[in-house]
Amino acid sequence: MKLIPLAIMGLLVAVNLSAQIDSTFVRYYYPTTQTLPAWEAFPISQTYAANVFEDYEGNFVLQALATFHTPPPDWLFYQSPMLLYSRNGEYQSTLFGPQFEGDIVEGYYSRIVKDGQGGYLALDSHYRRLHRLDANLQFIELVHLTYNQGLINYIDDILPVDNGFIIIGHIQETNDALFYKVDYSLDIIWQYQSPANADATIESTSDGSILFNWGFNPTMRLMKITADGDSLWTIEYPPRPCVERIIESNGNYYGIRYYPDTIDNGLLKVYDYGADFCNLNPETPILTIPTYRLIDEEIVFPAIRTSDNNIIIAVSTPTGEIFKFDSNFNMLWSSNALPIERIGAGKHPLLELDNGDILYCATVLELPRRLGLVRIDSNGNYVGVSDEYEITPPIRCVSAYPNPFSTEITLSIKRKSLPTSKFIIYNIKGQQVESIDINDKAVTWTPKDIPSGLYIVKLVEGSKTIESHLISYVK
Repeated sequence: MKLIPLAIMGLLVAVNLSAQIDSTFVRYYYPTTQTLPAWEAFPISQTYAANVFEDYEGNFVLQALATFHTPPPDWLFYQSPMLLYSRNGEYQSTLFGPQFEGDIVEGYYSRIVKDGQGGYLALDSHYRRLHRLDANLQFIELVHLTYNQGLINYIDDILPVDNGFIIIGHIQETNDALFYKVDYSLDIIWQYQSPANADATIESTSDGSILFNWGFNPTMRLMKITADGDSLWTIEYPPRPCVERIIESNGNYYGIRYYPDTIDNGLLKVYDYGADFCNLNPETPILTIPTYRLIDEEIVFPAIRTSDNNIIIAVSTPTGEIFKFDSNFNMLWSSNALPIERIGAGKHPLLELDNGDILYCATVLELPRRLGLVRIDSNGNYVGVSDEYEITPPIRCVSAYPNPFSTEITLSIKRKSLPTSKFIIYNIKGQQVESIDINDKAVTWTPKDIPSGLYIVKLVEGSKTIESHLISYVK
């Protein structure tokens, strides 16, 4: 076992055996020593959610990041507990991550996928290697991947596709990355080898192709490959002083970038690369969102393309939002289920279910520190404990156009205003930036001396808030 400095102890220490059932699909787990006698909490310990996925029976698993230690705290190492519960939120059990001959060992899973043979493949992002798990998520063995020139080590990611997986790995004793497809027996179907120094990622596209994005000093490279392994194009584009993720929808390409801002905060910026990546160097972001500063284990910002080719991004803002955009990155809705939440820090903290619902995990940062699992429907409304129950979307009476906007925005209400009606505008931190009396059904707001970002418009009548609306200001 490996001794880890106290500086990493900001990860999860424990999870509870019981779940809180309430009127929405939100499940909480609290630090406890019940799951294992040696699993103990330090006062400075925190709780972080990582990933969610469905098992073979359609039940849900919330996988966490953790720091494990035995009393006295001589041995500290990363761990990856998994909380299993039924589809309606009934808690089943807690399993621990990497094990060997029954002993809990160091490592944490950042992605767990079905292996196509009744078990699972789990990516241990501490040692960057694959583990094979059985149908009950119990460790079986380490997976050793080879190809005709030697051993593949340091696995960066694994992406399930039809009849197999796409894997990014590094070739032992070289500086080259291997981007390849394997079948369920892990035999290579096709492969590409390329020098890569950093930031290699893989994404699927709406037409079934694969995007391979990697650092190629001094530029970035993006390759589009068909499911059969045929290269369609390769593009070089300028790198940015930040982590970047590329996501595509209906042929439009977007870069999601994170910029550290202060010690505690950062900025998420979305850039439009255009159809087939024709705009190689966009200067102005189309969207800017204030965020928490990322912790080391976090992916930039989790994003998925939905079955209807829209885009969902989970953002760890001070209010913890799930945003849905269309394929042109126009905002459709935002949803916030938990107070002061931080979205899961793994590679897949959110997923789309077969009926279009979204399931995601998050950490509630207020005390007591908790893990939460949330299910919302395709309109961003919370879904109850029964799969058949969905909350009917309310009829909104506030509209804002254009949104996002760069100079001015028109705010209107779809009914007669009262003498006491006004729009009050807040920044994402809850600070009021403007108050506008409503003398008619529509008003125009021109911001002054405020930064780009997300703002909340509240329709207020007297002392009562009637409705809130999210708008995005981009200078």
